[in-house]
Amino acid sequence: MENKVRCDIVVVGGGLAGMMAGITAAKLGANVKILEQHPVIGAPVKCAEGVTKIGMEEFFLLEFDCPECIAKKIKGFHFVAPNRKRISISGDGYVLNKDIFNQFLAREAEDAGVQVLVGTKAKDFQRKKGGIEIKAVSAAGKLVLAADVVIAADGPVSLTARWAGISKRLEPANTIIGAQVLMEIGESKDFAEFYFGDNIAPKGYAWVFPKEDGMANIGLGITIQEQARKQRTVDEYLNAFVNQKFPNGKIINKIHSIVPVGPFRRIHTANQMIVVGDAGEFVNPVTGGGNRFAMETGAIAGEVAMDAILDRDTSKIGLGAFEMRILEIGNTISRHYKIRMALERFSDDDFNTAISVLKEEKFKNILLPSLLWKLSAKLKKHPALAMKVMRAVM
Repeated sequence: MENKVRCDIVVVGGGLAGMMAGITAAKLGANVKILEQHPVIGAPVKCAEGVTKIGMEEFFLLEFDCPECIAKKIKGFHFVAPNRKRISISGDGYVLNKDIFNQFLAREAEDAGVQVLVGTKAKDFQRKKGGIEIKAVSAAGKLVLAADVVIAADGPVSLTARWAGISKRLEPANTIIGAQVLMEIGESKDFAEFYFGDNIAPKGYAWVFPKEDGMANIGLGITIQEQARKQRTVDEYLNAFVNQKFPNGKIINKIHSIVPVGPFRRIHTANQMIVVGDAGEFVNPVTGGGNRFAMETGAIAGEVAMDAILDRDTSKIGLGAFEMRILEIGNTISRHYKIRMALERFSDDDFNTAISVLKEEKFKNILLPSLLWKLSAKLKKHPALAMKVMRAVM
């Protein structure tokens, strides 16, 4: 027997984007239900867990609000060329305990009045006059939620967005397959590390994100297309990297993920529907990072949805403010997609040269486009590489 519930907003997905949407809308007075298909909030973690302090402080002061959410404070990043030379960019950041952070957001949501329904999977939806119904199922049985707006926050392969007709097939050339291990490496690091090279991760990179007690997230990502072209799996690349870099390390667990790294998608709304976070492909195409975009788009969606409900217009037009308010994020994604396309043309010699000409510089809190501008100015003796860099920043 189906149980029918009425609310203002249903959020499908209880990750960072979904929780921020729920928190924001509830604080504005909305009756919000969040559906999370997994039985435990924050699990499984499918993320390298790195964030900048500056980016996080737009939302929370974690060192005060949730110190247990921080697995490690880091001082910056090392970029390592195939020949092992490196440059460093200083800047405060965190490696999160993302499961704990997600649970912190769930508590914030519940404190704001949101009902978080774990172990509850959205199965289908149907538009009704002026609203929408989501059919869901849990261990307790079937559930129908009638709402004015649905916010899709159910990850990169979003069924909710597909039902609404605003999803697209992920392209092999613009989809990263990621593999990561949590490993006991027996050493404490203060900098996150990124490794480049065709033998390491063709047209991608490997990473080492330090955590507490000599632990680290060690991962690697390449596109589906590149995996097929090389006829070598991401797991094979990761195993080779781990064995070479940490031969005595102990693997605690392993995860896989899919990350969309394509150009900015132009449509994120439909009648009674907004798509946010990874579901809307709000991901940095160079780094594959999406935590900040998830939180930002979720918060914007919560505000826009509540405004539309109060205005009694939850049509695509009524929700159109979302598309306007994400334009700056879209510009950032478009700029970094262009950079990604340029970096994919770099040979190992190009990476070695780039790191070599920058290694005497000291960088702090510099963004990638600015770093590439500095690089282009130093490549007078390397005109072919200079042209590749200019394609990224012009």
